[in-house]
Amino acid sequence: MRPVAERRVWDQSVFDAAQSRGWKRVGGGFHYQVLGGYIFELNAHAPGAEYRPRGSVRAKPLYLDPVFWAITRMHELNAKPVSFRISGAFTVPCLDIASLEYGIEDSAATVVDSLDTQFASLAPTLETLEDFEAVIEAHFPPTNGANLVTHVTWLIAMRRESAAVSLIDDFIAGGRQRGGFGFPEGTFDDLARKYLQR
Repeated sequence: MRPVAERRVWDQSVFDAAQSRGWKRVGGGFHYQVLGGYIFELNAHAPGAEYRPRGSVRAKPLYLDPVFWAITRMHELNAKPVSFRISGAFTVPCLDIASLEYGIEDSAATVVDSLDTQFASLAPTLETLEDFEAVIEAHFPPTNGANLVTHVTWLIAMRRESAAVSLIDDFIAGGRQRGGFGFPEGTFDDLARKYLQR
């Protein structure tokens, strides 16, 4: 792992490069852009001598969080700023649309430039809720609770309720960890079922 001072230099270089390409930074080192009905996240962590990190651009439709908050009865989160969709707790996770492995020999500017180039070619293909299906299919079936939240919320937003129920059942039958988030009323999948039965 790089020393803290070197990681700070890397993070500042990522910020400078991302900002020059229109990305905004929010707490925790997250970089984001909003285009049309989508929010995009750019990640590029500092490489170390013993590992090669994987930078990514991630995306989700902005409409997913309000649906998730309706399912989980957290309507007050609708008042949060748009940057909360990236850095906040209890939000729908984004899914990867582009990625890049890089090493200690690569500069932050080069990594950001490559990720931003991939973003520029893919972002125009994502505008409507329906456009997210290609991303969903690329990650289907979900492999963890966070992906289950994204998939099920999207299906409910698309009014594909029976598909949402089937996905929850298949996920649990496969012995995977349930729902991702826990709430006083139950897991996400419990709350999603109740929401669908309203």
